Amino acid sequence: MFEFSATASIAAHGLTLADLMEAVRFVLDMGLHVVGIASAVAALTPTPRDGGGALGRLYRLIDILALNVGFAKDRPANGLRLRLPR
Repeated sequence: MFEFSATASIAAHGLTLADLMEAVRFVLDMGLHVVGIASAVAALTPTPRDGGGALGRLYRLIDILALNVGFAKDRPANGLRLRLPR
């Protein structure tokens, strides 16, 4: 009978569970650094008035990397606001 074990499969390739956990930790750490730096850049730079052009596309990429989506982004130039019921 064939029995699958993730630990045995990883060990067969010369990797230990500690190596795998270290790789996962590294990927998560780098992801948090990218989000943090992009958030700081997005917070310190003004939103471009027009969405076109290279600068607009670069700002949109920074917003995506900073996880600025929905109402987390700057208010649009046309003054659209969220109105809450009283």
